[in-house]
Amino acid sequence: KGSERAFYGQGCYFAELAQYSHLYSYASNGHHQLLLADVLCGSVYEMGDELDRAGVKCNRAWLRSNGYDSVAGGPHTPLQRGPGTNQSRLHVVYRANQTYPRFLVTYKSICPRALLSVRVPCRKKTNPKSAVTPRTTPRTPVQRFAPTDVKVSHHEQILAVTWVEDSLCLATASAVHLDCQGNAFRVDLPNPAQNAAWSAAGRLAVVQKNRRL
Repeated sequence: KGSERAFYGQGCYFAELAQYSHLYSYASNGHHQLLLADVLCGSVYEMGDELDRAGVKCNRAWLRSNGYDSVAGGPHTPLQRGPGTNQSRLHVVYRANQTYPRFLVTYKSICPRALLSVRVPCRKKTNPKSAVTPRTTPRTPVQRFAPTDVKVSHHEQILAVTWVEDSLCLATASAVHLDCQGNAFRVDLPNPAQNAAWSAAGRLAVVQKNRRL
């Protein structure tokens, strides 16, 4: 619940993305807890990047008299106005009966370094005539991607993801997504996939109902 001088007055605050809510999660013994809730937003008053800490408009009486049921704004970062790391749009309601908690999610926070250096090597053909000296020193792990960089519809189930060279390859239940040096491509599957796996060479195996491609 928003405290005094919160972005949009005193109300029940909800973030679209869990990365924002994580900072406010309940933590104990290395585990965190978040509520996944349904929110009846109704007619939404869009605030954009404007704030209303005093609650001049962002209150139950003003919204009701002007035909609105909730407020939306952002994106904001935790504890700071405006976009940035772990940003999310916010939704605020001023009646508790507009919310319905569905799940209490308990999870453990994993060190991001274990995720950022993930890279599947691509097998290259060597040229015997090449005079280039092979690299003997190990490469320094390079940040490739974080989970928040993978932007697909939240309705799509991610089945497999890998790197081939400098291209991010991602397979969902309905399509194959390729991000080649900043250029995104999508190939829709004719039928929903049940499972998928990438090989080190960049080949994709897809299992559909009663079929394997």
